[in-house]
Amino acid sequence: MTDLPYPMPNTPLIIWRFIDGKPGHEKQSQGLIQGLQDITAVSVETIALQGSFFQRLQQSQSICSTLSKRSTPKLLIGAGHATHVALLRAKKKYGGLSVILMKPSLPCRWFDFVLIPKHDSPKERPFIIPTEGALAPVKVGNKQKNKGLILIGGPDKRNIWDNDTVWRQIESICNAQKDIDWQLSTSRRTPEDFIAKENKNSNLKTLDWRDTPPNWLVNQLAEARYCWVSQDSVSMLYEALSAQCAVAALELEKEKSDDKISRNLERLVAEKYLTTFSGWDQNKTLPPGKFKLEEHLRCAKIILERINGV
Repeated sequence: MTDLPYPMPNTPLIIWRFIDGKPGHEKQSQGLIQGLQDITAVSVETIALQGSFFQRLQQSQSICSTLSKRSTPKLLIGAGHATHVALLRAKKKYGGLSVILMKPSLPCRWFDFVLIPKHDSPKERPFIIPTEGALAPVKVGNKQKNKGLILIGGPDKRNIWDNDTVWRQIESICNAQKDIDWQLSTSRRTPEDFIAKENKNSNLKTLDWRDTPPNWLVNQLAEARYCWVSQDSVSMLYEALSAQCAVAALELEKEKSDDKISRNLERLVAEKYLTTFSGWDQNKTLPPGKFKLEEHLRCAKIILERINGV
């Protein structure tokens, strides 16, 4: 555990985690909880919500009533609009401090802590914590010098997707770095015909996202030294940075000339967190980022320090 300027508690920090069944939201709250676990002892109870608005409230009321017979929460953590009202009702009845990840649908001031990515231009408020991307579980293993990942997204409203454009960059990467064993994985948004293209690169293996086991991405990123991500996949870029890979973006033509996600990518490049295909010297290996990204830990420290009045 990481040293803090205050003593360890005698009892674990009780956390009630509200989830809505969406993997992206659950990864965010799990990322913050991992950061808290790295610092102090915690006990996590999960309140799973599904169905209509009123069904979620009933589920929350029933589960929280049962949990309260054992202990009351110190932190109530949720990600996703479907968790907000249930979390606030639980806080009012059972106490604790509320933590919301991503910009809420309700006023931010209704929560004790709100974690909002910098690209969403959060206001400067004591209870708002700007984050470098969305939080996610982090695993950093022994980096294998010849292991590389290529993570493919797909069409979105900000970029013009073209299979051939992406493949030309991939082939250039594989040809320039023949000593690297590259593994390519698609995602839910990737066009069905993307990996139907004949793979002529002996150092590249392709994998359909539907064939990946649970936690595949986290485990692969932990060991990969290099990672290329199509620029549309913002969350995967941040996951690769958090796993301390050397990260670069496969480039696409922009649908919009100026938007917050594109500006954020340009900032990350300018601040040397990552590079792009056009900015990469193909005679050299992909350079590591200038800064280590540990947002899950940084945010956890801020919350704990404020809880303890440091």
